[in-house]
Amino acid sequence: MTRSLAPAALLATWLLCCGFGPYRPPGAGAFALGQGDAVVATGVGTVALYANPANMAMVKRQTIDVGGARNPEAGTSSVNVGGVDGTSSWGLSAGLGYSYDVNWGVDAPQRQMHDLRLGFAASLDSDVGRLMIGAAGRYMSGSVLNTGQQIEGFGTDFGVGASISNFRAGLVLRNAVRVDNVETPRRVAAGVGWVNDHVLIDADAAWGTDAYSGPAYRAGIGFQPGEEGFQVRGGYAFDQTVPDAATRHFVSLGVSWRTPSFSVDLSGAMNVVRVSETIVALGVGFVLPTAEENN
Repeated sequence: MTRSLAPAALLATWLLCCGFGPYRPPGAGAFALGQGDAVVATGVGTVALYANPANMAMVKRQTIDVGGARNPEAGTSSVNVGGVDGTSSWGLSAGLGYSYDVNWGVDAPQRQMHDLRLGFAASLDSDVGRLMIGAAGRYMSGSVLNTGQQIEGFGTDFGVGASISNFRAGLVLRNAVRVDNVETPRRVAAGVGWVNDHVLIDADAAWGTDAYSGPAYRAGIGFQPGEEGFQVRGGYAFDQTVPDAATRHFVSLGVSWRTPSFSVDLSGAMNVVRVSETIVALGVGFVLPTAEENN
């Protein structure tokens, strides 16, 4: 890999499948990656804190997630931990997430970044379904080591979501208040989905309003044969987030073992045009028993 291609290699490492901006939030996790990061409408728990904060209120439970991701070609890695509590009788939910990116590729620019997020969501239930609104605040601190550029500041995401029987819909404004218009560009994402006991389908799209303003379109599906246990997911993403860059076509695959109290997710995604743009992720999740279950 030549140094002239190094910035593009670093960009590709975290751009994978997501449309969040130039870097994929590590906290989005292995579950989301397995279905191409198509989670605007259906992502719940810690995933929602990064994809659409309104959806933290979709499921009434307490979750804790830990994980990591790596691009073998670029030598970039990340770790993340987060949790969401949606058990309030008032229909309120709160989430907290932290990630640390550590990049040490020989040719790629080295980037170290702390990302701390705090989110809140509220739901309004009716006989028709559930309407949710949410917001997440973000503090970033870090640097691009080869240039000395320092990145530090606060940002916010705002989202709305709806759940009507098996149908899901979501709309989110990412980086409404932004740390940097290149590192955290303002983007709008919308998605629709369908969920039952065995199948999950999500399709969404994202567009930018400033730097990295190109579109990204994603679709994902998950299938779980039984009430719990083995699950498989797949996804596809068409990505032109960087308008002047070559179009990217990503495919992803994920496998999981999921029970009412515990889950393990292993996922990978690859650009079929340039196979060196590959990322793998592993995540472990816990669902905590509520006070009602303990009684």
